[in-house]
Amino acid sequence: MRVRGELRKLRPRKAAGPDRVCPRLLKTCAAELGEPLQRVFNLSLELGKVPTLWKTSCIIPVPKKNRPSELNDFWPVALTSHLMKTLERLFLNLLRPQVQHAEDSLQFAYRDKVGVEDAIIYLLHRVHSHLDKGSGTARILFLDFSSAFNTIQPLVLQDKLLQMRVDPCLVAWISSYLTDRPQFVRMKDITSDTVVSSIGAPQGTVLSPILFTLYTSDFCYNSEMCHIQKFADDTAIVGCIRDDQEEESTGAWDRLRPRPVQIGTEEVEGVQTYKYLGLWLDNRLDWTSNTRQLYKKTQSRMYFLRRLRSFNICRKLLWMFYQLEKLIRRASSVVGMKLEPLATVAERRTIDKLRSIMDNDRHPLHTVLHSQRSLISQRLRLPKEYDREQFAENPVPLLLIGTKFDQIPETKRSEVLTRTAFLSEDFNAEEINLDCTNPRYLAAGTSNAVKLSRFFDKVRKSALFTVMQNFPEMHQIRPLC
Repeated sequence: MRVRGELRKLRPRKAAGPDRVCPRLLKTCAAELGEPLQRVFNLSLELGKVPTLWKTSCIIPVPKKNRPSELNDFWPVALTSHLMKTLERLFLNLLRPQVQHAEDSLQFAYRDKVGVEDAIIYLLHRVHSHLDKGSGTARILFLDFSSAFNTIQPLVLQDKLLQMRVDPCLVAWISSYLTDRPQFVRMKDITSDTVVSSIGAPQGTVLSPILFTLYTSDFCYNSEMCHIQKFADDTAIVGCIRDDQEEESTGAWDRLRPRPVQIGTEEVEGVQTYKYLGLWLDNRLDWTSNTRQLYKKTQSRMYFLRRLRSFNICRKLLWMFYQLEKLIRRASSVVGMKLEPLATVAERRTIDKLRSIMDNDRHPLHTVLHSQRSLISQRLRLPKEYDREQFAENPVPLLLIGTKFDQIPETKRSEVLTRTAFLSEDFNAEEINLDCTNPRYLAAGTSNAVKLSRFFDKVRKSALFTVMQNFPEMHQIRPLC
């Protein structure tokens, strides 16, 4: 029985809701409570009514930062009945199949096997794909809904759900769930008076995230030159501009003007760097700002690692606390056990993410990766399309070809070998000697690496092969399978 199964999944250490029914009791008595609760749940769905006690919320203010100074510095997390949460999980299984067709494909939050990394990868992929074509720029407008869950209007959501052809009984139940909700605030031992709310959705509940995504699902746009992507309430509007043409971008976010950017009469602040979903982006798509911030964070963790070790904390807890290659080696000596190198962790996570995207046919990047699979070996290959004229205008890859390995400083050879191994596998080449005095030129995923890959794919069949014949120390490239 599904009710018993959901009761057994409850975490016994969670705090009880306003009804004072602790989850430990529900989990222990799941076998006895399963059948009577099933009857109550079914009756609630049939009548389209939610018991008042079950939708009563105890609001706990959770600080967003260390020293909050105003109300907006708190998250209003709602504690509700665990019986209600159990019903919400069962209700979610009924709702999802009916709204799957209406969900925004570029909403990366609250989806199975899709998250922050996917949102960042998709944004960078769209921008880099446009910039690699040459003579283009990209403009990104970042938006954030203020008090996002509190903006949900039940009547508007009800109309949208009916337009999505959701069962009217489920729509009526959702309307009852969102209206006439008693709530009070509790901070330490102080409790406020109870008020009744009929707008918004309580944060921290099971249904609120999907209700918000459905409420904002019609705020979407996706074309070759412009798209809107969202992660919960964090929204990015990406406009790809070529030859100073940005008509689609202007239509997507009201009225966009070349400089400055304006929405209506309000001027949007332009910034050099912006933190998007934990990643620092700058106006040159350079990783310096993000690396600097990450380095500062790891340095602070090194301090805490040393402090924890001074208190004789066990190795497992120290290992959980640690996280750039140089710092990991230093952390190993502090923790007292060998830790995986950064390159190993990054490679494993990259492969796992690629597999996750390829296995999920509803992922926005699924078709992109699927189109790059070899028909014979099923391996992923980098895109082959390349414009010779653009290559002539960007001669950096040509300058890297043909330098002897012994010209590379010994301190950089190990890193260079890693980079060339990555490229060799992509080209199916026996050996590639490149000028890697600055290994960043060959970083996996950089524009130079992509340009080199495209160049080697075409160099076999073009007159450009004479360029390589001037360097006898290079082996001949085998044909691609």
